[in-house]
Amino acid sequence: MPKKIAPAIKAKLALEAIEGRKTATELSSQYGVAPNYVAKVKAHAIENLSNIFSQPEESKVRALEQEVEELQKLLGQKERDISWLKKKSKEMGLM
Repeated sequence: MPKKIAPAIKAKLALEAIEGRKTATELSSQYGVAPNYVAKVKAHAIENLSNIFSQPEESKVRALEQEVEELQKLLGQKERDISWLKKKSKEMGLM
């Protein structure tokens, strides 16, 4: 399972990669990530840099929509879990 990297750390990594003072290998060693991850974070930052200065509300809306989508997915999973537990409880005579 890949480890989670905090957004602040990703931003710092991207900035250092864009600055170019250190190689991707050096940065990957420093941050404990693969060199290709450094390149990926750098490319993502460069690609989305203009979003920082353009539509701030639009990016907030997109982030919130994505969060809602994730929460709906989680809710659906929980509903399936509850349904399964009820079914198994009835089969075992617990309900």
